[in-house]
Formats: sequence, C-alpha cells, structure tokens
Amino acid sequence: MTGISFAAVPLYRMFCEATGSLGTTQVSEDLERIEKMEKVKNRLIQVSFNSDTASTMKWQFKPQQKEIYVHPGETALVFFTAKNPTNKPIIGISSYNLTPFQAAFYFNKIQCFCFEEQILNPGEEVDLPVFFYIDPDFANDPQVEFMNKLILSYTFFEAKSNMKLPSPFDPTNRPQNLSSILEQAEKLKRSGNIEAKALSNETKPKSERHTKPASANANSPTETLNINS
Repeated sequence: MTGISFAAVPLYRMFCEATGSLGTTQVSEDLERIEKMEKVKNRLIQVSFNSDTASTMKWQFKPQQKEIYVHPGETALVFFTAKNPTNKPIIGISSYNLTPFQAAFYFNKIQCFCFEEQILNPGEEVDLPVFFYIDPDFANDPQVEFMNKLILSYTFFEAKSNMKLPSPFDPTNRPQNLSSILEQAEKLKRSGNIEAKALSNETKPKSERHTKPASANANSPTETLNINS
C-alpha cells in the first residue's frame, strides 16, 4: 500500500471513503445528523493514535495524545503535530487507516488533514486536527460487540511535485482553518444532544488508568483535549 501512486490518491480516497475498505474510515458532512445523535452511555471505546513517515519523508510527525476514550455517538477532537526540521520546503501527503478494520465503517471523520497536499517551510511546525465520532450503530453490530480498542494510524509521505502549491498552513490561513473546526465542535457541544470531549485519566475505566511517576512535572500538559466546560 505504501507504493501507491499519488496520481491515484483521489480515486483511492473516493473508493475507500465510500466503502470503508481496508480500515479506511468514513467521512461525515451531515452536521445536522451529528447534532441529533444520542450517546451510547453503556459503551466506552479506547481510541489510540499512531503516526509514521515514509523512509524518504524528513518531517517529524507525532500525535499529541496517546489515547482518548469516547462513547459511540460522541464527538472528539484530537491533534497531531508535524514539523519540517530541514532547510528546504517539503510537501507532504498523508494516508490513514483504522484497526481492527471491521470497525472502520462506523468511524467517521468530520474534519481531518488526510489526502491533502500540505507544504511546510524550513523549521515550520503545525498542529493538525482530527475531529471525529463513532457512529451509535457501532453498539448494535454483533460483529464488533467485543471491539472496545481501536487504533487510528496516519502515515505521511513526501509528495514530489513541480507545482508551486500555496500552503494551507500559511499564517494568514491557519487560524481560520482551525477556528472553523473549533466552531463546529462548540456548535455540537451547545446542541445539548452530544458531548465533544476526550476523557481525562481520572474518568477512564480503572483498569485503563495510568499514573505518572512522582518526579513528573505537576504542571505538564495532559495527554487529551477536553472541550467540555
């Protein structure tokens, strides 16, 4: 799969997003439906995040959180970080998949950075948001009845191109791009029918909690983003 031609990426993307093929998740644009979703309170899913780069890709790429916990029918907003440590601009493009792949049909991304060519200037570092939810029907499918741990993986490749592309992460555009996603998250939060959050360590199932060593900095940032008040 890593040898896929970038010329074929748009066709591959349309096929995978339409079918959930090979662990490729769905893309949701129906915000009205999302606002009316009901959270399945008796089902809690651990979503872990993985990042990788192709052998020729010089970017540094990592998730900002190791894992979050969400209920089916609940939105969550997470971030990855990409940095170009070189002295030249590099264009990147990412692919993604979800495992176990049987769950991909129910994993919907409202906003993400996948399959889009993106350029980072020398030394530039950006936050890449992923806004997603797990369809409530996930809780009713016997084939995924015991799937409570999912892994969302992204891989960045270097996109070779002679075209001079405008950067979607240009400082004049970046605030609007990110604020648009945050506005959608806040709108869903205000609807009252859905919470948009990632659970903190204290609200995880006891068997899934982790503790920091005593020497850890008490002021260090948490691993998850909570957009509830």
